[in-house]
Amino acid sequence: MVEVGNVGIGNVFAYEEALFVVMPFNWEENKYNNLCIAVRNPFDYDVGNEYHFDENTMVKEISQKDLKLLLDK
Repeated sequence: MVEVGNVGIGNVFAYEEALFVVMPFNWEENKYNNLCIAVRNPFDYDVGNEYHFDENTMVKEISQKDLKLLLDK
């Protein structure tokens, strides 16, 4: 587990049975948003929507290798 504030821009992480990618800094909102790219429970998050999490939120970073394995299934 890692804090979402330590996940790099463009990297993927899992949080509450959903996958997100860290977006570039949004200067208008003064924060980093996270784009939902996949979800198991559609009641909590919607694919294609952006969400903001506190930078100390603990998430599981997904490596490029693990992401490739998920996409190959």
